[in-house]
Amino acid sequence: MNQKRVFPNVLTLVCACAILLSSCVGVPAANNTPVPPTVAPAVQSTQAQTGSGATPAGIQTSGFDKLGPVTLNVVQGETGESRLNSTKCIVAAYEKKYPNVTITVDFKDLSTYLQTVKLLMTGDNPPDVAQGNQVRDIIPPLIQANAIVNFDTYNSAYGWDKKFAPAVIRPNRYSTDGTKLGEGSLWGLSPYTEFVGYFYNKDLLQKVGVTDINQITNLDEFEKVLDKAKQMGIQPIVLGDSDKLTSNHFWANMTIDYWDPQKYSDWVYGVTGSNVNNDAVLTATARFADWYKKGYINSDINGLQRSDGYARFGAGGGLFIPSGNWAASDVYNGLKDKVGFMLFPAGTTGGKKAAVGSVNLPWVVSTKSKHIDLAMNFVDFATTSNETVDCIIQNATLPAVGIPQGKTFPIPLTNEVAAAYNDLSANGVLVPWGDWPTPRMLDVLGSGVQQVMVGQVTPQTFVESLQKEWDSFYVK
Repeated sequence: MNQKRVFPNVLTLVCACAILLSSCVGVPAANNTPVPPTVAPAVQSTQAQTGSGATPAGIQTSGFDKLGPVTLNVVQGETGESRLNSTKCIVAAYEKKYPNVTITVDFKDLSTYLQTVKLLMTGDNPPDVAQGNQVRDIIPPLIQANAIVNFDTYNSAYGWDKKFAPAVIRPNRYSTDGTKLGEGSLWGLSPYTEFVGYFYNKDLLQKVGVTDINQITNLDEFEKVLDKAKQMGIQPIVLGDSDKLTSNHFWANMTIDYWDPQKYSDWVYGVTGSNVNNDAVLTATARFADWYKKGYINSDINGLQRSDGYARFGAGGGLFIPSGNWAASDVYNGLKDKVGFMLFPAGTTGGKKAAVGSVNLPWVVSTKSKHIDLAMNFVDFATTSNETVDCIIQNATLPAVGIPQGKTFPIPLTNEVAAAYNDLSANGVLVPWGDWPTPRMLDVLGSGVQQVMVGQVTPQTFVESLQKEWDSFYVK
C-alpha cells in the first residue's frame, strides 16, 4: 500500500526465525500459527508488558478517566472491511475502558486521503490522531513542518521497542530532518502486518485440474495453470487498479522472482549504487506485460476499482486475485470457504518464495492536539493492547505485535494466510514496498505499471523511468 513495507537484514528470515521463534517450537498448526518474525515478535505477544522504566517527567500514561468528558478526533484512510470493523471494535473497547472519552473516527477513501493528509495535518484544525504513510512524500514533510509528535519520549514511557520486533518498528523511523527512512526517531505505530500473495477460487482451481495448490511450485508451472484457465474460458487473474496502488505490488512480486531480493531491498532503501535498470528486472517486466497481452489479467484492470475487483472475484469472476492479507474479509464474503490463499510461486532467485510487504499505515499524533498524552495512550492501546489484538484477529487480519498462542481466527481463510506467512518466514524472503525510495516513486511506479501493461510504454522505458526517479533523489 502501502501503502504500505522491511529492511535489508530482514531478508535473511531463516536466521531471524532461529532467534525469534525459539519460543514457538511445536506450534506449526494453522490455528495456532504465530506471525513470522519479519513482521511481529515471536508468540510472546507483549501487550501486557509495561514501559522500559519510570515514566519520563511530564508524561501522563494513565488516569485518563479523571480528565472529565473529552473527545479525540481520529482520521483513518484504510477502509477495507476488516480495517473498518477492527477500528470500530478498538474504539468501542477504549471507550469502555475510559467512559469519559469519546473517539470520533472519520473514515476517508485511501486514494483521496493520501493526496490530502499533508494539508489535513498542517492545517489549523487537524485531528488528534491520523494515519500517516511511510512513503517519503508524507511523513518527512510532516516532520519538517513540525506537524506530528516525535514518539521517542513516549517510546520510553510505553516500551514500544519491547512490544514490537525491530523489523516492525523500523519502517516508522525517520531521521529528525526527515531525510533517512528506517533510522532515527520514531514517528508513528502500525497496528497491522501486511504481505502480498494470491487468493484463489478452490472450485475453479479444481476445474483446471489442480487438486492441491502445493502442486504449483514455480512460476512456469503457475503460468501453465493460467494458460489452461484461459483456454477453458475462465479468467485467470482479476484485479482492480484504478487507484494505481495494487498492481505495483503484483509487478514487484514478479520482479523479485527474477532479481535478487537483497538488491531489490537495497534499491528501496536507497543504498548507494543500486540500479533497477538491469536485465533481470527487464525480463520480469516483459513477462508481466506479456501476461496482460495474453489475457491472463483482466483487460479493464486499470479502470476497475479495487473493491469492484474483490467483488468480481468473490462472484466467481476469476481464478486468482493478487492482493494482500488485508483483503481476506472482502474476498471471503463472496466465496466463503471456497477461497484459499497462496504465496507467489518461487521464481529464479534460488528457488525461494518471496513476497513484498511490511506494516500498514502508522498512527501519528498532531502537535496541535490539546490532548497529546491521551492521544498517545490511544495509539498505544490501538496497537498493543489485548483488546486490540482480539479485535484485529476477530476481523481476520494479522496484528503487528504478534498472535498469542491459542488465538484462532474466525474464518479458515485467515488461518491459511497465517500458515503461508509461516512458510515465508521459514523458506522465503520478504522485501519492502517498491514505492518507498523517493517522494514521487508511488506515482511513477503506479502509473508506469499501468502503462507498461497496456503497451503504452516498453519495459525498457518503464524501468529507465524508475531508475531516473531514483537517481534524481539519491545521486547528487
